[in-house]
Amino acid sequence: MASQSLSTSQAASTTTTSMTSTSTAGSGANLSRKAKRQDGIPSSGSSSGHLELEKVPMPGTISASNGLAVAAGPNKQLYFVNGNAQYVTVPLNDLLASASSAQPPGSNGSGDSNDNSRANMPGSALKGGAIAGIVVGCVVGVALIAGLLWFLLRGRRSRRGGTRHLPAFETLPSDKEMSYTFRSAPNSLPTDVGNDDAVRDLRAITSGIVRQLPSEDSGERLLDPHAILAAGTPILAGAYLTTRDPAVILSRDDVEHQPYASRTIQGRNDYETYTMHYFSNQEVFLRAISIASTLGGTRGLAHHHDAVELTGRRHQQQRFRYLWISSPCVAYQSLQSVLHQEESQPRLVNINDYAYKAWSTYSLLESVANMHANGYVHLQLTPLAFYYRDIENVSDWILADMGYARRDNTRVTDLRLNQYSAPELFATATSDNKRCFRQTATQALDVWSLGALIYQLATGHQLTQDLAHMAQLSRRDRDQLFIRVTSACNDAGTVNASYRTLLEGMLQPDPERRLTAASLLDYWRDANGLYDDEHETTTSF
Repeated sequence: MASQSLSTSQAASTTTTSMTSTSTAGSGANLSRKAKRQDGIPSSGSSSGHLELEKVPMPGTISASNGLAVAAGPNKQLYFVNGNAQYVTVPLNDLLASASSAQPPGSNGSGDSNDNSRANMPGSALKGGAIAGIVVGCVVGVALIAGLLWFLLRGRRSRRGGTRHLPAFETLPSDKEMSYTFRSAPNSLPTDVGNDDAVRDLRAITSGIVRQLPSEDSGERLLDPHAILAAGTPILAGAYLTTRDPAVILSRDDVEHQPYASRTIQGRNDYETYTMHYFSNQEVFLRAISIASTLGGTRGLAHHHDAVELTGRRHQQQRFRYLWISSPCVAYQSLQSVLHQEESQPRLVNINDYAYKAWSTYSLLESVANMHANGYVHLQLTPLAFYYRDIENVSDWILADMGYARRDNTRVTDLRLNQYSAPELFATATSDNKRCFRQTATQALDVWSLGALIYQLATGHQLTQDLAHMAQLSRRDRDQLFIRVTSACNDAGTVNASYRTLLEGMLQPDPERRLTAASLLDYWRDANGLYDDEHETTTSF
């Protein structure tokens, strides 16, 4: 049995979460990488990797009492007031009892009929309207006193927050739930040209990487992604040959916002297989190759091989002027194709097999953790950003699509949004929720997106229906967002308990409560006994 401690790495968070994991590879033996597509990992319902956490559950049922919807935690009360969650330490029954026991001034509470008769005599008692006013005033006074008491207790509670250990997943107070400020932004920006300053800086960085090729040497007609070419056709001055695989162009919606296509090619001299990526946006192109070349050789990331900018008058008006040649990132080998493959098509691997899910989850976590370790944040983690190497390694995933990546903790002026985007990004989104502005690139953004992907891999269901649904939960229905992610974590726990624990550290609406990819990777490896052949250790019994 292995034990491991994880904690949030964000500076603003002063709390730690103790995560105790149990290897489930079976009687202390580790699951070899060679067995990743065999039944070597425990089946559904195993308690592997379950953490001993202090839980504050969401209400199973909500009852109405004096306008408040109430749900009780183990040591505290959780109140939903007008849809906002509030924590107090005073039991609700005490507050209600104090309000109901208050008597109007001048009343002895005896209910004597003589008192009533005297009240009806002229000049002998206050009029009914005055009595009603006094009663209302008393009720308001009691409510104000209760509110003041709650405020003082809450203030004392917040001052003690530095020493209070929080669970990995907890419903947050309303002041944190609604901490995002929503600002109006333009509905659209030009996408065919990048930021001039950014392009200038990226050009300087990639000056020795991008080679320019005149139109007469490039084979312009052959480079059109719509062209149907015979295998072995020379392109790019004869340096590469086409293959039988046709070019793949993104869907209409994606093309309208950021035209992109790819084609599988072969090196003429080394006969190696590569992917040629077509770009229309210069900034995205330069950023992708600058980061890929900087992180060259990093495990789990696409490797840079070549980059070409087509020049000449005719190419000034061409939609795809920028070409990046990388290690294979074949469209039909993407995570998207695996998750959405039609049932009628033959499958290379059983995606419902837990061993496949576990090793795939490990590979996804490793790719992102390695990128973060090198100081970069991806910012566009979707099923189209990951590709498996080949049919012999369907659970080994390569991370590509780095055109929007940034250095960690740097400002981002313009960013595309999708249904996997973190909820805090929608605070500065356009009215159509397709772009956001004035954000900071942090690792927590990637952790949320990766959590949504892993949830889909584990359960076969999407965290949100689409971009519009994610935007609605993030901007207007914050309570529903908490309920949705709580349900998602429990749903994943039915596949294996370690999935629930993993996602509870990722799908946190508050970014400060998300764990790092490196910590999550360590937990997942130890909880499931996953070790690569080269990292495997021998244990004596």
